[in-house]
Amino acid sequence: MNKYAVFTLAVIAGLFVSNVAAVNTELNNVGSVAVDLHKGERDLSNALRITITPQGKAVVAENQPAGLDLCPTCISFVSQSINNLIQIIANGGIVGGCSALCGMLPNQTLGEVCSLLCDIVGIDLFVKILSKVDLDPFYACELLTVCHPTEGGAANFTNFDVSPNPGHRDSEIDFSASLSVTKACGDGELIFAIQDPEGNVVGSGQVFGGLQPNVYSIDFQVKTEPSQQQQGEQWPSGDYVAELAVCQGECGSHHPHSEVYDVKTAKFSIQ
Repeated sequence: MNKYAVFTLAVIAGLFVSNVAAVNTELNNVGSVAVDLHKGERDLSNALRITITPQGKAVVAENQPAGLDLCPTCISFVSQSINNLIQIIANGGIVGGCSALCGMLPNQTLGEVCSLLCDIVGIDLFVKILSKVDLDPFYACELLTVCHPTEGGAANFTNFDVSPNPGHRDSEIDFSASLSVTKACGDGELIFAIQDPEGNVVGSGQVFGGLQPNVYSIDFQVKTEPSQQQQGEQWPSGDYVAELAVCQGECGSHHPHSEVYDVKTAKFSIQ
């Protein structure tokens, strides 16, 4: 399963919130979790049970491009393959063009996605983009022209709830939030982080395509089953802090077009 767990984004058409909550753009745990998730670290996705179930009629932009949205595919590909590609390029793997370079990846599916993206911009620009220092997946995919930021987007959480509270170990906890998008947002991500009583932080996230003005319901479950891995979450008794962030681009990135729209915090306990 991809490191990005799937959030339930249920679109409620025609519903707009007039008394919106104050927007918070300060990234605490979610900032570090966002970076680590793209490295394949601190992922809580195996503890989440999530589905996507749109409800109602979504608002669709008139200029929305037709066909497959390659942005989430590109984000996943860059997150998984960037280190391999940099190594291949460093060893002279660009001789022979896109097909030769991408054919050196260890996975056929990744190789096919690589060829598709490489053919869009050509081998020279593809290599130049991937060779940039400190490249985050969203910015890479913007440069590859398959992710599309917007200017002046606005979104905020109007609530973030936890149930049951207190929760229990070896059980499930439900999280729900409402996201009010008042101005169209570009491709981005939702990042979820939990800090346990001992200060350990784990999390998960989901890439989304551009969001049009509407209200979106976000619902997901976390299983509080102790991890079998030594460094995994053990869910000790005590007080927890959950954070949920919505961003254009990668949350916390310094690259152009990355923007934190809002961060919401909820507290809960496990007995």
